[in-house]
Amino acid sequence: MFNQWPRIQRESDATIALTESTKKYSLKPLVSCLAMPHTPKIQVIDSETIMKGCALGTQEQSAQATKEYFLIMDYLGDVLSYDFTEFLPNIWSYSIHESGDITTKQFTNLIAYTLTDYHCNYKQPMISNNNHERTFFVEYIVPMFKYFAKETNLLGFSCGITQENVNHTFEDTLKLIYECNGALFYILRKFNKCSFQEALKRLVFGIQVIKGTITLSKMSLKNEPQWKFVELRSAQVPTTWNDRFD
Repeated sequence: MFNQWPRIQRESDATIALTESTKKYSLKPLVSCLAMPHTPKIQVIDSETIMKGCALGTQEQSAQATKEYFLIMDYLGDVLSYDFTEFLPNIWSYSIHESGDITTKQFTNLIAYTLTDYHCNYKQPMISNNNHERTFFVEYIVPMFKYFAKETNLLGFSCGITQENVNHTFEDTLKLIYECNGALFYILRKFNKCSFQEALKRLVFGIQVIKGTITLSKMSLKNEPQWKFVELRSAQVPTTWNDRFD
């Protein structure tokens, strides 16, 4: 059944702390062990309301396998066995790419694109203490769905590419300045013993996309103790093959 949590009260959600002499003991809240971590969850009170008009459940039936499925799984198992330096070329040179079966070719390409993206992400692993959930979503989740959409044409994306939402642009611009400022501040803390002239050389770049236009900006220090945020260049992002040289 779908992971269901009881109605959570503030009292039951807190860790119980005990102190005896110089030793401290803590009892974890019951709700912390009632469901698997990092999986969808719903409280019983909510599920009871939802189930008046919608059934909830978890599928346990095994998927049926075909010959093409085993070929794809063999391909996946083989390429994952290569080390980092051999990984990328072998993803695309595998014989399964020559398959005449359209579905096999689509899903092989989907795997190849996804693993290529994974290979690139591995060069700069994500900082574990980054609590920005969108960062993980954009880095690791969105590309898979993009490749699936392009290969199968079974999925579409929607965004504000036909008309600019000015209020949203205001918010995004402030976010960009805020993030650039935080990144530059982090860098300057590492060079807090250098001269001010040396600190002036430290730069942080950021990009902002509005409709089909991408803009590059830069943050640095000014000659006086003040931040400087400069819009550098803008360009149209090519969305078709014939636009690649524009």
